[in-house]
Amino acid sequence: MRKTLKEVIIEEGKVSLEIREQYLKGLDVRAIRNKLEEIGVDRHMILELRSTEIAVLTPFGVIMQIRAYDHDQLGLWGGVLEEDEEPAAGAVRELKEETGLEITEEQLQFVEINEHFHEYANGDKAYFHSYRYILELDYVPKIVTDEESVGAIMVVHTILSHQQEFVKRVLGEIDN
Repeated sequence: MRKTLKEVIIEEGKVSLEIREQYLKGLDVRAIRNKLEEIGVDRHMILELRSTEIAVLTPFGVIMQIRAYDHDQLGLWGGVLEEDEEPAAGAVRELKEETGLEITEEQLQFVEINEHFHEYANGDKAYFHSYRYILELDYVPKIVTDEESVGAIMVVHTILSHQQEFVKRVLGEIDN
């Protein structure tokens, strides 16, 4: 007898990439969280996600963004991949959405896959399989900003912990 989605999730203890592919295909993160609540399991349980992180390297250093969910930290550009989206295509899409930069996949240099856990202020938990890229530019691009983000730069304290070593390597501050 085939197990129910609830049984499979409880047995696994998280919503793995395999569970998403087999049972939750076509649902975005919000819809998955709602489905978890609907079937009677913790909507905040760990959800495995594929994502991208792009280090935009210019002659003056790495351009980063102030994280929307935590204004005292800097982070790389990127985000969650859409269903069946290839990582490089997702990186190109995310960079355009977040910065306005139009690049090609060929301009990206794949570096590594980083796996890390994050718990959000609302209790949501995610385990990321993040494809990391470098985009080297010989100029400083004009990046789309809003007033709040520009003002928030004054309170930035740290780079996201799971990205610190990578940024240092990109900048050549530690050996590869």
